[in-house]
Amino acid sequence: MSNCIFAYPDRILGATLSSGSWNASYPLNNLKDPLFAKKARSSNAQLTSTKFDVDFGVERQVRVISIIGHNSSAVAKIRVRLYAGAGHTNLQYDTGWVDVYSAFWPHGLLEWEDPAFWGGELTPEDIASYHPDCWLVITPSAARYMLVEIDDTTNSAGYVELARCFAAPGWQSGVNISHGAGIAYNTDTQVQRTLGGVDYFDIRTGRRAITGSFDALTIEEGMSKFESQRRLGIHGEMYFIFEPDDTILLYKQRAMLCRYKQLDQIEFPYFDGASFAFTLEEIL
Repeated sequence: MSNCIFAYPDRILGATLSSGSWNASYPLNNLKDPLFAKKARSSNAQLTSTKFDVDFGVERQVRVISIIGHNSSAVAKIRVRLYAGAGHTNLQYDTGWVDVYSAFWPHGLLEWEDPAFWGGELTPEDIASYHPDCWLVITPSAARYMLVEIDDTTNSAGYVELARCFAAPGWQSGVNISHGAGIAYNTDTQVQRTLGGVDYFDIRTGRRAITGSFDALTIEEGMSKFESQRRLGIHGEMYFIFEPDDTILLYKQRAMLCRYKQLDQIEFPYFDGASFAFTLEEIL
């Protein structure tokens, strides 16, 4: 198991986005808007259209890249390349073409009759109601330019749509989070019960929440988390990845774009050591 990653700040927010072919009503710059309803939509599903260049302005460290709120089909692939020079020169990192969706269910969990028994893949019906983020953890790389390409030419919508692209450096501790961390769905759904006992629901989308603690940090690590609280507060965004080595989408649900739900104190329970508890809530 790899140590969890706190990725921030999002370098896309201050970057210049260009290239590809994007609908004028759903421009590429919508990828920088915090409202997920404002999406970037390609003009068509051709590979020359469903790509974009990122100029960070200066050289930036990148560890985590995520595509959030996408409409990718089951066969979609993504490729990200980082360059030191303009015009795609001096390649720093290349993810190669990877699947947007990996298998969702681990083998053996489904019943024999289930159509996804062998591959554990999401069905088109599943994808219509559930679009997990596509995130990539790469070797920490310094680059000014990034090229993102999405290969989804058979998408039935006739275009590729994205709510956000997130790219950031990642923080990892020397000793991982302690056993006992948890994940839950929090819901704002409201219920009203009539005198006759019938329940009526005002259904809201649930938000994931992850809680955990670090009980064996160094002083330097503890104060770096204190610095993240100063910078992010309860309003700043981060991308949290519980297990960077996860390959099954069911397990990948433990990664999300999120905020600190509250700011817990950094504690110093023993000599030259620190501890830190956290609660993160998903951003929708």
